[in-house]
Amino acid sequence: MDEATSERLIKNKGEWKMAKMKWWEHLAIWLVLIGGVNWGLVGAFGFNLVDWIFGVKSVVSTIIYIAVGVSALFSVYGIYKKK
Repeated sequence: MDEATSERLIKNKGEWKMAKMKWWEHLAIWLVLIGGVNWGLVGAFGFNLVDWIFGVKSVVSTIIYIAVGVSALFSVYGIYKKK
């Protein structure tokens, strides 16, 4: 296994097997986690970590929000796609 992929368990036709994860799948997972933590902070404390680090309505913040949204859609697609 190379550094760009890792393995994860998937269930295919009732059997568990290993599937390779690509670098973009790892990136999508991390971005969804970052978005989840940020929303948790906003909901619990009214504190937006992304805006605090990069500035409110900055270009970087906007790019991060778009990347998190696309990653969430990609992750949902990955859950339901057929292997």
